[in-house]
Amino acid sequence: MLSGLTKVVGIIALLYVFCPVKDRFGRAMSFCFMLVCFYFAYMPIVYPWYFPPAMILGAIAFTRAAITLAFAGEPLAAYFHLRRPRLFVLATLVILAVGALLEFLPACLEQRVQQVEIEQGNRAVVGSWLKENGKPTDCVYLEPLGYIGYYSGMQMKDFPGLVAPEVVQIRRRLPKDPQSMYAARYLVLGELKPDWVVLRSIEFSDLAKLPLMESFKKEYTLAREFNVEDRLRQHSFLPGRNSLQFDADYGVFRRNPYPPTK
Repeated sequence: MLSGLTKVVGIIALLYVFCPVKDRFGRAMSFCFMLVCFYFAYMPIVYPWYFPPAMILGAIAFTRAAITLAFAGEPLAAYFHLRRPRLFVLATLVILAVGALLEFLPACLEQRVQQVEIEQGNRAVVGSWLKENGKPTDCVYLEPLGYIGYYSGMQMKDFPGLVAPEVVQIRRRLPKDPQSMYAARYLVLGELKPDWVVLRSIEFSDLAKLPLMESFKKEYTLAREFNVEDRLRQHSFLPGRNSLQFDADYGVFRRNPYPPTK
């Protein structure tokens, strides 16, 4: 029910720009929300943390649409075939508030477990292990930049290149076909040649399906695996379990000092 309701809210926020009202600010927010949605649709991969800015724009647009509908008078109500627009808007906002509260409590539990088991219990441990087993001048290629980068103190070469301009440059030189875009995070390795590679288990499985897996096995050796899936299983009730399991298993690969020649 909550998922269906949020879809309705999103559609209203998306289409409010086309409503024949004088609310320039609300319609501008709706227009910006539409542009961001089009941008997401264009991107090959959309990560969850991209959504908050769009959510803010959509929430403002929807709220302005609700206020306009409630207080614009009979013509607009008749346009939407509503007899009691204020009651309708009030009921909608109450349902959204209750839904937000019901979602807030499980989300708090999920975030608490993520902080304890994933961030401090796994990613921070990976970073500390790298610091103990590597050199400060070593570079590490990975996607989860924050905790591992902070605790390792090493040079981070992240994908898609938030702190690594060279990764962005390599990506731009890759072919633009869909298969290359899907495998971009692994194709970067051939030119970047980092000292360490940190991969989630699902990322390693994706890499194993690609032809470049053979060259990866020649150049890198698994140095240590960090897996906290057993800790997650100890929580009988765990909202967002699949999301947490995504970051529960990491493999740290060390570059061989003398890779075999062809």
